[in-house]
Amino acid sequence: MFCQKCGAENANDAAFCNSCGADLRQAPVTPTPVLQSEMGVSPVPAGKKRNFVLYGGLIVCFIVVILIVGAVFAWNNQDWNSYCSKNYPGGTYDPATKTCEQPVMPPTPAATQAGPHAAPIFHTGDIIWFINNNPGQGMLIEKYDANADNYTVTWADQSLDGTWFHDTYPALSGDEAETRTYVESQWPYKVGTADPNNFPLFASAAPLVLTGSGSDLKEFGTPDAGGYIFTCNYSGDSNFVVWIKDSSGYEVGLAANTVGSCNGSKMIHLNADTYYAEVTADGPWTLTITPPS
Repeated sequence: MFCQKCGAENANDAAFCNSCGADLRQAPVTPTPVLQSEMGVSPVPAGKKRNFVLYGGLIVCFIVVILIVGAVFAWNNQDWNSYCSKNYPGGTYDPATKTCEQPVMPPTPAATQAGPHAAPIFHTGDIIWFINNNPGQGMLIEKYDANADNYTVTWADQSLDGTWFHDTYPALSGDEAETRTYVESQWPYKVGTADPNNFPLFASAAPLVLTGSGSDLKEFGTPDAGGYIFTCNYSGDSNFVVWIKDSSGYEVGLAANTVGSCNGSKMIHLNADTYYAEVTADGPWTLTITPPS
């Protein structure tokens, strides 16, 4: 038995505790069990515990089923056309197959046929060059041979008055036969016209006349290097100033600089290039540019 005073273990027939000497002959005190309700916890019968676990599991399963059904419903009822066009650019939804169909790409067009059966883009008399608005150079189409599919060309320059003449540079003065595809790829722009049967050998000596009213900027080209004569005619009351600038915008000469009327000439040496006449005036004016003789 155990001592009720100190808790030491003693023989069952002992009269006194061999540890503290307490009288063991008194009736033992049966400890009062502490109920779970007194500890703030209500006892749960084992059967109820099993029911709680079962019901909880059923609730979780029910929630999962609801989520799955909702996802399937949303998937089956979404805007499939929008879905396909968003995820497959250009695609459409096919309700028969329930799939997103890729757009059908148009067939690649066949390459333009080359050879004598393909129509040329240039014709006899066209002046062509590799840039548009050519300032004074080009290549004259003299003829097209359909059997050989080539052009016969000759090089050309432009006079100050806009007329074209045969290039006098020895290396470029003859006729050349070039394939059509090569010519059209290297010199794709038409910049003028001329008569191949009456093509001048030399530049025209005709002057170029620029006119305006008030301040202005005029472009002109010079086919040859040399001394160009600028003759002004102006009857206004304020300054009349004419600066000649090259294609880079640098001033290369002062063609006129007067107060009031202007009726005189000045020579300026220019190269074969594109130039600009920058005019300051408050009335009508005329500037005549005569090429070197």
